[in-house]
Amino acid sequence: MDTARPLKVCLDARFADIGHCVGVRTTVAGLASALAELDGDEQYFFLAFQDSHEWLRPFLRNGCRILPVTRRPPPRWRGFVKRLPGVAELYEQVAPWISQAQVGPSDGTLEREGIEVMHFTAQGGFLTDIPTIFAPQDLQHLHLPELFTPRTHHEREVVYRTLCQQAAAVTVMSTQSKQDLVQHFGLPADKIAVIPLAPANAFAAESALPEQDIVRQKYALPSQFAFFPAETWEHKNHIGLLEALAIVRSSRQTNIPLVCTGHPTEFFATVMKRVRELKLTDQVRFLGFLPASEIQCLYRMSRCLIFPTRFEGWGLPLTEAFYARVPAVCSNISPLKEQAAGAALFFDPRNPESIAQALWKVWTDEPLRQRLVRAGAERLKLFSWDHTARLFRALYRKLGNRLLTEEDRALLASPPLT
Repeated sequence: MDTARPLKVCLDARFADIGHCVGVRTTVAGLASALAELDGDEQYFFLAFQDSHEWLRPFLRNGCRILPVTRRPPPRWRGFVKRLPGVAELYEQVAPWISQAQVGPSDGTLEREGIEVMHFTAQGGFLTDIPTIFAPQDLQHLHLPELFTPRTHHEREVVYRTLCQQAAAVTVMSTQSKQDLVQHFGLPADKIAVIPLAPANAFAAESALPEQDIVRQKYALPSQFAFFPAETWEHKNHIGLLEALAIVRSSRQTNIPLVCTGHPTEFFATVMKRVRELKLTDQVRFLGFLPASEIQCLYRMSRCLIFPTRFEGWGLPLTEAFYARVPAVCSNISPLKEQAAGAALFFDPRNPESIAQALWKVWTDEPLRQRLVRAGAERLKLFSWDHTARLFRALYRKLGNRLLTEEDRALLASPPLT
C-alpha cells in the first residue's frame, strides 16, 4: 500500500471539436469541477489536445492541470478513399474483412508524468500498463445495428472489447448498460461500477447566465415552446417527434412550437426534409450548438423538455430539466425509466401517436406540469457532482493502491443510486 506520495490520476479530455462529444465533455467538466473541491492528496491531470483545451480551463482549480498531447492526423488514404465515387461505399462494406480495427499504444505522455490511474471518459482509449478505467457509455450498436455501417460496428466491437479487457474497472451510468456488458462481453459483474451523472447546469455559475429576454430576442423565440437539446443523430428520433407534432396539429388543432439545439450531424438534412414534408417550417427551430449558459436559459424558458430518443446509456437532458425545474416528457426506454422513476411522463418512442399524446398532455395540463417539477426536484437529490466525484475518487484510490477511508469503502460497496 503506497501512502508516501500523492496519487496521480489522469482523465481523458481529448476532444477535437467543441460542438461534438457534448455529453462526454460535460462529464469531464463536471468531474473536474467537483474533484477540485474534494480534500485529499490526489493530483488530477486532464489529457487534452494542445490546440483544443480552452473549454476545460474554467473548470480547473486547486492544482488540477492539463497534460497536453499532439493530435494524431487521420491516415491520408482515408481522405482519398472518401473522395472516390462509389469506393467509399464499397469500403464500408468490405473493411471489416480486409483490415482489423486496432487500439494503439500510449505515446508515453502518461508514463513520463508518472500517472498511476488513467480514466478513459469516452468510447476510446489506448494501450498502457497503467491501471485504467474505461467508460464505454453504451452498446447502442447491438440494440440499433441498422444505424451503424459494418465498419463502424466492427470497430466498436474491437475497441470496446480491447479496452474492457485491459481495464481494471469499467464504469457505466445505468444497470441496463451493465447488463449489456455482462451479457455481450462476458465481463464479471464486480468489474463494472454503475456511477450516475449529475446535471451539467448544476456547475454553471448563476451570475454568468444571460438575461432570458436577451436570449429570447437573439433567437426570436416564441413565448412558449417545447425544448429538445440533442445532436441530430438518427437514434435521437427527431423524425418521430416531428411526426408527433404534425399529429397534435391535425388532431388537436394546436401548433406546439419546438426549439432544438445541438450540433447538426450528417442526418440533419434528412430531418429538415421531413420538416418541409410535414409543413412544420414555421413551428420548428434548430439553433445549432449553443454556449452552456444559453442552453440553461432555454431550459428555464421552455414549457417542457421533450426527449424522444430511441436509445441512451444515460439521459443528461433529464437531470438538466430536473435542475431547471422544467417538466420532462421522455421515452420509456429502460435507462431513462431507471433514471427518472416517477419524475417524467413516458411514451413509446417508436410510436408517434404515443409521443403526441404525452406531449399534448404535459403541454395542456398545468397541475401535471407542477407535479412533474416537484418530482424532478426530489429525484435530483440523488444526483450531485460531489457524490459522483467521491465515487470516482474511491475507485481511483482502489486502483492506485492507496489507503481507502470508511467513506470510500462504503461508496464502493453501495448499490447504484438509481
